[in-house]
Amino acid sequence: MVMSVFDFDRFGKHGQIGEISIPLGKVDLATTIERCDLIQTPPENRLGEVCLALRYVPNKNKLTVVVMECKNLKKMDVLGLSDPYVKIYLMMQKKRLEKKKTTIKMKTLNPYYNESFSFDVSPEKMQRVHLQVTVSDYDRVGSNERIGHVIIGSNANGVALKQWQDVLATPRRSVAQWHELPLSLMGTLEMLQNIHIVILLLLLLPALNIQCLNYIFHGTNILEKSEYWQNNIGPCENDQIHFDEREITVASIATSLHSQKIDLPTNGILFFGNGTELGKLGNWQCEKRQNAKVKKVKTDAIADVYFKQSQPLGFYNGSNWIVSKNGIQWRPALHVLQIPSSQDTAIIPSDSGTRILLEDFVTVGALVLAGQNISNETFNDSFLPSIEGQYQFDLAPKLKSARSIDGINFQWPKFRNIVTIVGETEAKHSAGQFNSNLEAEANLQKLALICSYQQCQSKTAPKCSRMLRPIGHCCEICGSMLRFRATLFNFDKFQKQVENYKKENRIVNKYELDIASLRIDHNDSLPQYQIVVLAREDATHPFDEQIYRGILKDLAGFVQNNFGVLHSMTVTEIEEIVSVDFHSFVKDDLILALISLLAVSAIVIGVILAIRRNFDFTNFRGLSKQNSVYEAVHWRGAKTEDELELLRNEGPISHTVRDGVQNSSMKSASEYSSTFENIAFDEEIVDDIKEK
Repeated sequence: MVMSVFDFDRFGKHGQIGEISIPLGKVDLATTIERCDLIQTPPENRLGEVCLALRYVPNKNKLTVVVMECKNLKKMDVLGLSDPYVKIYLMMQKKRLEKKKTTIKMKTLNPYYNESFSFDVSPEKMQRVHLQVTVSDYDRVGSNERIGHVIIGSNANGVALKQWQDVLATPRRSVAQWHELPLSLMGTLEMLQNIHIVILLLLLLPALNIQCLNYIFHGTNILEKSEYWQNNIGPCENDQIHFDEREITVASIATSLHSQKIDLPTNGILFFGNGTELGKLGNWQCEKRQNAKVKKVKTDAIADVYFKQSQPLGFYNGSNWIVSKNGIQWRPALHVLQIPSSQDTAIIPSDSGTRILLEDFVTVGALVLAGQNISNETFNDSFLPSIEGQYQFDLAPKLKSARSIDGINFQWPKFRNIVTIVGETEAKHSAGQFNSNLEAEANLQKLALICSYQQCQSKTAPKCSRMLRPIGHCCEICGSMLRFRATLFNFDKFQKQVENYKKENRIVNKYELDIASLRIDHNDSLPQYQIVVLAREDATHPFDEQIYRGILKDLAGFVQNNFGVLHSMTVTEIEEIVSVDFHSFVKDDLILALISLLAVSAIVIGVILAIRRNFDFTNFRGLSKQNSVYEAVHWRGAKTEDELELLRNEGPISHTVRDGVQNSSMKSASEYSSTFENIAFDEEIVDDIKEK
């Protein structure tokens, strides 16, 4: 007899805490017995069982497989649920000849099918074929997960081999058998649900040649760390531990803990690690206190210590995420890349002990919660409204409404898409994908949320002139940047080459530089890209314009020479921006000013020389000696009727203007007494004018 202890869940599947197994064959049922046994951990290391009935009719070449039922299947969802179905493959060595599939039974660990399938197999083939029966969990959004499989045929062993032999020995007779789904290496890895295993798997990814970007949420509220205790004083042996009853507490402990008394919070979750032992002094604790202000309880000196719960951590705060790029920890330089997007996997370990604030809607490629791959439906419809979801996630006011159930106030989700898990539905393109954190819809400003957590350097003391602000970054920086639109551009291949360039280039490492590449268009038909060279957050080297310009030149060469951007028709809207360091800026200004001064001086001197060569300055000199701006012109009488002689003033002439009347003083020489005749008028016309 097996007696199981469960945890009641108002919204989801009840979780099994443990069980007690009593062998009835060893119990005298005629007497009343009393036993006290420790609850044993439930058998989570088993994948479950499947019941199959086989029947073969040789003269009809018909092999019939009946999938009866499954029991005790492994829990594939975070709330202890699975959506199982069974696939049957008819195999000849490694070749699949035929495939059959049952219906999907939703939200159960003990599905009943009773579904029959037939295969056309001759007696000759029956000696060489075998069946592979796979039990999987259906996922509406992501990829389906395999729970386990069993091989039935002449190449099997144990009960699977015996059933196959019985079918061949007794034709036309149905033979039923329960098969336990054996553990495989992959199945074992899927069952490991702590952060250490997750990190181990991330470190193995480069060896498997898998390109990925994973974001692991920081663990907080860890009992072993003094920073989470009031006055940074943790509990010693025999101390009394108090939690704040007024706050929701989410905390974790991975090692042992010794305490005389623990006042647990009214609402909260306390995560225990696999090696946690209560009542045993942890290696992080001090021994019994001496000479402290304590109250006496028997002969022990004890003190009251108070746990200090941290505030919920924002999802869009880049400092709360540990980024793993191909298994290596990486700190992205661009702020938008510090938060998981629709292309990335967000991992929230079961022992993180953290309350996460969802400030706005979230879109991720995949979500791993407590070691389980979570679907949209499971997270939004089942987990968020549950008690565990209420404690681990704090929703922004725009995402929730208050609701009271049994006297408990719940933050009820207003929407069913607060977290969108893209999964494998979004195809991957070599041209790259637009980062979903750059979306700027009416009520969705993700970049503004990201920037609200960032502190930019003071603009009163910049390190360079002509600072720039790349798309996806919150602050103005000193650096170099290239933007362009291009067709036939393999962005994924370019990023890999940039990674190799960063590892091998001595200058990049010496000057603590980072290279950020990003697709910045909204998935337009003509993609637009941005490449930025900037300093890492902890860089100490001063800005050097030539270094940044040289790195950008190398990157532009990668784009032009290696990735199909060879002709002017394939690349457009090229924009290059490089900051200028101050000493170069001042030096360039001085040189430019000197060159400009020399050029202006040369032009002025050239004009003066040209004028002196081609013009007589007599009139200018004479004009400067006169007392008036007026000049007199005199004519001499014509020697012939059609000639007019203009006279020059050979001697000094003075002209004055007084009270608006011009008076001229001239020589009385006869040549200056002149008459002007206009030959256009004849004498008759002149006489007529005089008469009139």
